[in-house]
Amino acid sequence: MALEEYDDFGRCGDFTTGAISRIQLFAVVDYDGKPVTLETGIGFGMTPASDNLVLKLILSRDLN
Repeated sequence: MALEEYDDFGRCGDFTTGAISRIQLFAVVDYDGKPVTLETGIGFGMTPASDNLVLKLILSRDLN
């Protein structure tokens, strides 16, 4: 289990601030199975410009 934070402050050299920046905090669970790895989580927006709720699911497979 882990916490992840994702930020979006706009373009380089033209950063946004305050309420128009996007900051999200995710609670994430990873499962390293064979042959597939699974990462799932739920994210919450920390600023008014962020999405209120985001669900994520990542399935991956090592090709080596």
